[in-house]
Amino acid sequence: MLEVVNVSCGYSDEIILNNISFSLKRGEAMAILGANGSGKSTLIKAILGQIPYQGAITVQGEDLINLSSSKCMAMIAYVPQNSVLPTDITVFEAVFQGRKFAISLGVEYATNHHDTVWQALTSVGIRHLHHKVFRYLSSGEKQLVLIAKAIAQEAHFIVLDEPLFNLLNFRT
Repeated sequence: MLEVVNVSCGYSDEIILNNISFSLKRGEAMAILGANGSGKSTLIKAILGQIPYQGAITVQGEDLINLSSSKCMAMIAYVPQNSVLPTDITVFEAVFQGRKFAISLGVEYATNHHDTVWQALTSVGIRHLHHKVFRYLSSGEKQLVLIAKAIAQEAHFIVLDEPLFNLLNFRT
């Protein structure tokens, strides 16, 4: 379970979010909606342990304040708005990075790592792109790779920052 209890946070002396509370069980989804500058990314940064906050944020009963950043990242996978992957790797290698990260933290898995990557690629519909070089993908395809990477990580929760931005078709 992810629990956010009376969290307040911001930057310097400016509080952006005040007394935010919610909880999510594994498998549940929640969307955070708001205008630009309303604090959505600030809340994500607090959940990821990237900025200080008041209140409590726990994952599986463990308080984020007591977790190292790498332990936090093992429990919560993150899909940023824009790609932060090396551009000269294949799609399969990019998604496999989600497994390597977890392995480097000592997380043990009962499944074959390659099978998990194939399952993640299939789950977002990009298995056919496995051999393509990441840099040559469209923005939407890159976003799907980042989502597959987070799925392959097998964290307790996945936090997505504007995951559909590059996936929507806008018509004028």
